[in-house]
Amino acid sequence: MSLWPRRIYEWGSRPDERAESFPCDRLLAAPDQQLFRAVDVDAPASTVYRWLCQLRAAPYSYDRLDNRGRRSPGALTPGLERLEAGQRVMRIFRLVEFEPERSITVLSEGRIFGRVACT
Repeated sequence: MSLWPRRIYEWGSRPDERAESFPCDRLLAAPDQQLFRAVDVDAPASTVYRWLCQLRAAPYSYDRLDNRGRRSPGALTPGLERLEAGQRVMRIFRLVEFEPERSITVLSEGRIFGRVACT
């Protein structure tokens, strides 16, 4: 039984999107939880993907907590689109795989959150 309302686990996503398979599904055989986050973006896939690559520079979250007080860059950082497996992403993740202009899959195996996989 979940402690949180269903909308917390399915934020912004549709049932058909949640039914899809994702590259991160292969990384955790029996996940304790599945969380979905979705947002519609009115931009070309290449632009959105390039900003996802930017997560190598900063978490783009709560800078004071997640980025040690440094502001996340407001402009694209040249070179971050050159991805390789094993690169650090958002401080706590490692890049596992990617499909250019389609997806980025990361894995964290930390002490606080345990094993977390995201696409």
